Amino acid sequence: MTYAGFLPPLVLVLLYATAAVMYLHWFLRRDNGGAGRSIFLGATVLLHLGWTVHAGVSLGRHPVATVPEFASFTALCLAGIYLASEIIHRNRHGGVFAIPAVTLLQLIAVLSAGSDPSLRPGLEQSRFGLHTGVLCGAWASFVLSFIYAVMLILFHRALRRRQFGRIFEQLPPLAVLCRMMNRTAFVGFILLGIGIGAGLVEMASVRGITLDVRLMSAGLGWLIYGFLLLSHLLPEWTERRTAIFNTIAFVSLILVAVGHAFCDSWHRW
Repeated sequence: MTYAGFLPPLVLVLLYATAAVMYLHWFLRRDNGGAGRSIFLGATVLLHLGWTVHAGVSLGRHPVATVPEFASFTALCLAGIYLASEIIHRNRHGGVFAIPAVTLLQLIAVLSAGSDPSLRPGLEQSRFGLHTGVLCGAWASFVLSFIYAVMLILFHRALRRRQFGRIFEQLPPLAVLCRMMNRTAFVGFILLGIGIGAGLVEMASVRGITLDVRLMSAGLGWLIYGFLLLSHLLPEWTERRTAIFNTIAFVSLILVAVGHAFCDSWHRW
């Protein structure tokens, strides 16, 4: 069982959905306010964090051992990383795209909670919790970086076509968007590297290190995002090209993850 009850995760879905509506309303109004939205989102993130800790204590293990838990913790990481990015860059425009993604992830966690597989013994070990926890953070960072990349592409498209509509007016400056995209990708790159290292330690303790599909694909994703972060050093490599490459890298990760889901359960090693 993933949670001690069904209602609290559903309440989290409703709270995140409310936050998404609040950010959309602020976005369409085109004013300089929005602090209330950030406070509401911050309170929801703290509630989600508290519920995650409560679930771990109630279940007697780390609460990231099943697919619904993975989705819920990724939603928590995405909301937390977005909120940190919003505070650091003093820009709330990404919330209209990021918070609906958080809501969707939490909804997936709730809808799939009744079909949890039986836990394998290794899933209850703290080392596996570190592995899956940092991977949730990596995925959340890549999702947010992808969102910023799409915003940057929309910015360039509006400039090229000289169509300066409402979305263009609400987008942050190009330099700010680029920093937001690169910094969140860097966080994901670091977390993915830690996740790969923790996975290797776990694999070595169980059966010895072997080059399986998951390890190779994770390493490939790590290298791709490493190149993405270094791409600004290349001559004539523009922010738009970085954003397009970011989008391609993220879509590739999604396709690999879907392929793994069809081939085998996500928690096998």
